[in-house]
Amino acid sequence: MQKRQIIQSALCAVLAATGIMAAQAQQTFKLTIASSHPPAIPWVGLMSTVFVPEVNKRVAELGKGYKIEWREAYGGQLYKANATLTSVEQGVTDIGWVFHNLEAAKMPLAQFGTVTPFTTDDVRIILDVVNSMHETVPALKREWERNNAVFLGATGVDSKLFEHLKYYYDTQAWLPKNAVLVNKKAFDALDKPTQDAVLKAAAAAEVRGLAASKRVNTESIDKLKANGMQVLAPSAQLKADLKKVGDVMLKEWLEKAGPEGKALVDAYQR
Repeated sequence: MQKRQIIQSALCAVLAATGIMAAQAQQTFKLTIASSHPPAIPWVGLMSTVFVPEVNKRVAELGKGYKIEWREAYGGQLYKANATLTSVEQGVTDIGWVFHNLEAAKMPLAQFGTVTPFTTDDVRIILDVVNSMHETVPALKREWERNNAVFLGATGVDSKLFEHLKYYYDTQAWLPKNAVLVNKKAFDALDKPTQDAVLKAAAAAEVRGLAASKRVNTESIDKLKANGMQVLAPSAQLKADLKKVGDVMLKEWLEKAGPEGKALVDAYQR
């Protein structure tokens, strides 16, 4: 089954510093776009079917003669899920979808969505809030920059369950965030119009990705039922117990994250 997750998520596009020169001095950019997950995941598939062509179209519309030569490598061809951020940071890939819930050591503040369950079950609201926070909360921006990355947008993803479980409670409790990043040094080397083209392409992919995620979520619930899983609404007691777990997680996280973490959670929950 596929359980929707949101993870700051975003598409995370990364332009490696070693793979690109200043846009004014170069007409052809050679970029690798990769993911540890396969294109069957909606947000990964849209990297190829939406993001890449959107960047090409918008760069061509600049009328400057720029061209991007893409190398696409999905499904863990270049790295595994727990190496995504490092691979983006070091330029193993230029553009990558980062599952940063696996990156708590390097991205502690970005875990704020994981430790705040039951904020809302509306994916669009969460994406909008997460994107807005990355524009307005300096601490989040600094955290990405410490990893040589620039946040482009949040994404959501789904994961299979029916092979392992017989009961599925649709709690909508935790919607972890993934992200789309661009390598900071390389991104800064682009001229402003080209930067805007990449940002707008990521935004277009996010809109399409949300629609795809919602469709897959509905299809996944139907698939769960077809495979014999019982899909149930959570009881009030189950939700209360999960909320207690979330409260403990949040307390422990705030003890480590300090004032910056508290400011993030306060902004997220408003």
